[in-house]
Amino acid sequence: MIASVLLVRLPDAEEYGPNRLFHHATFAEKTTGRAKHDLNVMTNGEIDWAHTRPAQIAETLPGRYCRAKVIIKNDATYGKSNNIREILPPAEAMGGFTN
Repeated sequence: MIASVLLVRLPDAEEYGPNRLFHHATFAEKTTGRAKHDLNVMTNGEIDWAHTRPAQIAETLPGRYCRAKVIIKNDATYGKSNNIREILPPAEAMGGFTN
């Protein structure tokens, strides 16, 4: 598993806020496809899966830009929680947003 912390900047904000999203790329049989897709997006397709171990990928992630599609769930017991639905490539400008 590779755990990432994504700093959050809303589309209409100029600076990153105090909020963070936690992303977990797990390599279980059912989730390997999504993990590889998300990590390929985060690294701009630079991963050679035949010759790269997850620990090597984790070392290249700090400082990368990406966007995330997030669903906010409101649970009666636990309150609000975020669920990352999809990792998207960054906009044209480094760290910018597009709709």
